[in-house]
Amino acid sequence: MTGAPGATHAFAATFVDELAAQGCREVCLAPGSRSAPLAIAFARHSGVRVFVHIDERACGFFALGLARRTARPVALLCTSGTAAVEFHPAVVEAFHAGVPLVVCTADRPPELRDCGAGQAIDQLRLYGSATRWTFDAGPPADLPDAERVWRRLAARAVTVAWGPPAGPVHLNCAFREPLVPAADRPLERRVPTPPPSVRQHRARPAAPAPAALDLLAHHLGSARRPMIVAGGLPPAAPGADRLGSALDRLVEASGGVVVADPASGLRTRGRPGLVTTADAVLRDDRVAAELLPDCIVRLGAPPTSRVLRERLAATGVPTILLDPLGGWLDPEAAVTELVRADPAATLAALGRRLGGSAARPPDGWRPRWMAVERAARIAADAELARLPLFEGQAARALAAQLPARATVVLGQSLAIRAADDFWPGLDPRQRVLANRGASGIDGLVSTACGAAAGGPEPTVLLTGDLSLLHDLGGLWALGRHRLRLVVVVLDNDGGGIFSFLPPAQLPDVFELCFGTPLGLDWSRAAGLFGLAFDGADELGALPGVLRRALRRPGSSLVAVRFRRDTSVHAHRAALAAMAGAARGALAL
Repeated sequence: MTGAPGATHAFAATFVDELAAQGCREVCLAPGSRSAPLAIAFARHSGVRVFVHIDERACGFFALGLARRTARPVALLCTSGTAAVEFHPAVVEAFHAGVPLVVCTADRPPELRDCGAGQAIDQLRLYGSATRWTFDAGPPADLPDAERVWRRLAARAVTVAWGPPAGPVHLNCAFREPLVPAADRPLERRVPTPPPSVRQHRARPAAPAPAALDLLAHHLGSARRPMIVAGGLPPAAPGADRLGSALDRLVEASGGVVVADPASGLRTRGRPGLVTTADAVLRDDRVAAELLPDCIVRLGAPPTSRVLRERLAATGVPTILLDPLGGWLDPEAAVTELVRADPAATLAALGRRLGGSAARPPDGWRPRWMAVERAARIAADAELARLPLFEGQAARALAAQLPARATVVLGQSLAIRAADDFWPGLDPRQRVLANRGASGIDGLVSTACGAAAGGPEPTVLLTGDLSLLHDLGGLWALGRHRLRLVVVVLDNDGGGIFSFLPPAQLPDVFELCFGTPLGLDWSRAAGLFGLAFDGADELGALPGVLRRALRRPGSSLVAVRFRRDTSVHAHRAALAAMAGAARGALAL
């Protein structure tokens, strides 16, 4: 059975045109036959930037990184069958992290499903509950008013992806042959249609109702030791541009402190009451007894630090969660007030309610926290200068060498934990991205490549060696799309995170099942993809190596090499020194 060629290609051109008009200006696609109508339409549209990938999984994470960096929807396109399955990890991360994606999977028409046709699988609701909206578009048909229907489909897809809450949508698009227009009748290159068929008015959700604000203001106004804990927030969170100033006003009005996770985007120098050493200093029971809060306001996802999460949960104090995604981000079951509203509007409203009338901590709680923060940072500097090379020094050295305008993508496991413990406040012009929605190692290189495609400033990936190996093929995108990325790999020859966990106590099976030594020469990987290479296995060489890589015009791979047992010892020594400095600052 064949369809109307005119309808197939008219749909593709119209659909792509409307995506562009609605603000979806980039597409990441992998080559395929069944997806050819849409691929051709994207390539011929002057308002769409096309990124081609040879691996659908890498393609999905590249799109995720690009959408994170630009905070606008990015389209994804692949052919039918298992190619569409390869998008699933990126779709899951996008759903949990609130990243807008328009996922278009090409499909066989109904008559070629469930009958043994090649590359035909069940793609309906392929991604399960991990989408904001799923729709099976069916084969295009030449029907009255078809263009209006096709444009409305594209407009709705972009609107739902943008949210709130933002996230992925899935459109399953079936096409009948012929899939390619006749060579003698090429479709003309199109530009966005002004205006879009439906204008979107993405109103920011308001702050909570007055009664709810009264309750929240009562909790904060009554507190003597209020703490605001900022976790990861979605890139397109409502009011993200206003969040920092609203946070600062509330901190000053309440007399509290801010514990900002590296992935929050709020760990910036000059922020009043900023604490970056909570994970280290709260490991000490006596310090925790002095510094734990009597009221907690959480923003977004749970913080990286397990120590912080467990210490706060054990307090049993009023705990307010402001979650723009409307989720239930409370693994410790400690939240007492769940607020589904714009965090910036809510913080601003609370700051106005409290004004300058909030009772300042009579026992000097915030000044004590600031004294501990200073002492712990000084202790960290001294300890890192004497310890052998490990992840903490790489994070600290990268922070010192990073340009004033830069984007850092943090890997999972020890990379983000090293940043949490040892990365000081950022320049306000710097940004940090991390895939903390599902917290997997999959696609980290491709995510960083997508972030590099989203803006002109330098982009750096700090990741572990297993994570780099898992997505090594993602480096291909750097040359293909002429991107600039500095990859800093923490090379501890395997699964270093497990050396901190209970499996490390099982020497008979640890290396086989958990340590997984790789024995790789990363200079060869750099050469394979045309990247400059530098290595550092001594602390003294690290600043110069990073400086050279950051100043190069092209992409670089920097391998920071150390032993896993050294890492465990150095981490524990540095954290113990910071906790000891905290005790000294409190004269305990």
